Amino acid sequence: MTQRRLFAKYPKKPKSVPMKKEKEDDEWTPDNVFWRWLSMTFVNFHLLLFLSYLVEIWLVVATKYNRIIND
Repeated sequence: MTQRRLFAKYPKKPKSVPMKKEKEDDEWTPDNVFWRWLSMTFVNFHLLLFLSYLVEIWLVVATKYNRIIND
C-alpha cells in the first residue's frame, strides 16, 4: 500500500509575495502642512458640532425627565 501524502494538492508552500511599501508622506512642505491642517480643522469642527448636538439632546431629555418626576 502506498501512503497518501498530507496536503497532496499543495506539495510546495507558495512563495510569499513581497508587500508593497506604502508611500511615506514625510515631506513637510508648507503646502502639505496647510492641507493637513485644513482637513483636521474640518474634521474637528464637524465632530464638535455633532458632540454639541448630542449634548443638546441630552439636556432636553434630562429636563423633560425632571419635569415628569417633579410634577
